[in-house]
Amino acid sequence: MLDHLNLENVSRALELKRKRLYVLYRAYKITVMPIFQIAKVTSIVILFVILIFPPLLMYLAISGTVCILSGLIPSPKYKYTNSVKEKVLQKLVKSLHPENIYSINISLKTLVSSSKIFKNTFINQSKYIVGFNHISGKIEDVPISFSEVKFYKDVINYGKTIGGCLLSILLLPLFIIRGIFTETEEDNDLPGLGIIKDEIKFYEGLFMHANFKIKNKDKLLLIPTIYSEDKTKFSAIDYGNEVDTLNFEQLGMPQQYKLFSKFKTSHPLVEAIAIALKNIYLANGYTPIIAFSEGQLYITLPQKSNYLNFDINKKVNGSEFFEPYFKDYEAFKYMVKSIRTAINKLS
Repeated sequence: MLDHLNLENVSRALELKRKRLYVLYRAYKITVMPIFQIAKVTSIVILFVILIFPPLLMYLAISGTVCILSGLIPSPKYKYTNSVKEKVLQKLVKSLHPENIYSINISLKTLVSSSKIFKNTFINQSKYIVGFNHISGKIEDVPISFSEVKFYKDVINYGKTIGGCLLSILLLPLFIIRGIFTETEEDNDLPGLGIIKDEIKFYEGLFMHANFKIKNKDKLLLIPTIYSEDKTKFSAIDYGNEVDTLNFEQLGMPQQYKLFSKFKTSHPLVEAIAIALKNIYLANGYTPIIAFSEGQLYITLPQKSNYLNFDINKKVNGSEFFEPYFKDYEAFKYMVKSIRTAINKLS
């Protein structure tokens, strides 16, 4: 675990960087942003006027150029949230293990699909599945992946779609007038706006993976009852039948969990996972879904997300800013080491 003093020093340096960039951001807000917005609105207005008076094309080119150029000026806000974030966290993550690599975001769709924790129909809804604040590397000699995960999909925005259709109807007379008074062979058909979709987030949490690289066909799934009853998101099909919970409860596990497995509940691997779950996650009020399949560990913790919110408008509040993220990493590390110990005993 990163020591408290180290996190305090990093947070102090980060706060100084935030203050410097905040001054630039305020200047950016009163200069570049207004120019960009005015140029954008002007371009849109001219674009509609061109429909009946094409010679205004030159003015569209001018306003469009101003809009593009002002949009290319990087915002200090994004410099803080991206480049600064990556530099700071890369150093902290490397201190956990020399082979660790930090990424702001990464595609996790393949890895999430391979866990078989989620129903295929639920995953197939996603446009993409992204891991944020992602760590890839090792815990001892075990390759791991640790990150926030968010599922995104497109949904029809009926309000915007209907509004677009109404706008097309309102523009129809302009196209008719243009066709009457303009001698041109160009196509004067009113362009269809089509269906307008919005991108929404429909699942978020933590997602963790560890590959123990052992030849083992056994599978098990530990899932809270509240999630096992959610037939739209989660699935236990690939993990066998529900195990009689009588022996399982002797491990001190609460009744809100179900075990799906072909293992016996006295199996050392089951015991190691159950004890780590009880001591680390349940002790802190968390109820993750844990799967072990063919030598690979998968954990998801629904709704546990939004770490390290690098907001240029908000002060970095000492080591508390980083601690939740690395605390959950340490819990995952404990689980991995517990399973590694159990596997070594079986060797």
